[in-house]
Formats: sequence, structure tokens, C-alpha cells
Amino acid sequence: IRVLEKITPQPLALEDVKGRIIQELISKKQKEAAQKSVLELVEKAGKGEPLEALAKNVDAKLESTRLFKRNEQITKLGNSAELSDAAFGIEKEKGIYPKALETSKGYALVCLKEKLKPSEEDFESHLKETKNQLAWMKQGRYFQAWVEDLKSKNKIEINETFIN
Repeated sequence: IRVLEKITPQPLALEDVKGRIIQELISKKQKEAAQKSVLELVEKAGKGEPLEALAKNVDAKLESTRLFKRNEQITKLGNSAELSDAAFGIEKEKGIYPKALETSKGYALVCLKEKLKPSEEDFESHLKETKNQLAWMKQGRYFQAWVEDLKSKNKIEINETFIN
């Protein structure tokens, strides 16, 4: 990489960026208002108000997802570690996560509807799969250590004639 030309930065005229600035401010204020609204809903829901009534009051959509596993994508909300941790961290007696979570679709209020433990046959079938995965991981670590040991004990030379 070589510098061919150096361009000095110059401030843009207000008229040129006024529309962009207004859009950014509107977007920022909308995001803050949405976050504040969801935090108020979290507070009210935490006090025991029914979610159906809360959703109706703020013209929000109350939706349920299908059952999901910890590492699965959550229908309509996406796949984020924070969302998954929130969903699996809800205590059964409270039933609601105490914070509003930002998703790719907006803000979400996470509530626990149902929690199922895997059946014995599901557990047994996944146990064998998990053991196999652990064995492959262990084998991979040993292979990587062996390669690193070979690299440290030997000198590596690159023959330019064999490269395109």
C-alpha cells in the first residue's frame, strides 16, 4: 500500500448536512422514547399488571415464541446471547426479565411463559452427541498441540518456486 494523494479534511456546509443531522436527531429521540416506554412497561409488569392490558394501552404487539433451546435463534427476535441469557435467566416465580432488551426489530420485554425440561430419551440421544463432540474437541486440541510442537522444533522455509 502506498499513499498517492493526501486530501485535507474540510468542514461541510450546514446546508449540505442539515437534513442528515435532523434525521439522526429524530432517530435518536425516537429510540430514547421507545426505550423509556419499554422500561415503564417493565416496571408495571414487575408490579403484577397483566401483560395483555399493558400491551393494549401502549398499542404494542404481545407475541409468544415457540419453545427454543439456549443456542437456537429465537423466532421473530433473532439470535443474540443477551436475549438468550435473559430468557433462560428468568426466575419462574417472577416470570419477567427486569430490563428492556434491544433487538434488531426494536425493544422487547421478555417474559417466561413456559419452561420444559428435556425428556429422558431426548437427554440420552443428546448425551451421545455431546460425548462425540467433546471427543472431537479433545482430539483437535491434541492435534493442534502436536503441530505447534513440530513448528517449534523445526525450521520452516518457503520455496518461492512452488508458489504461483
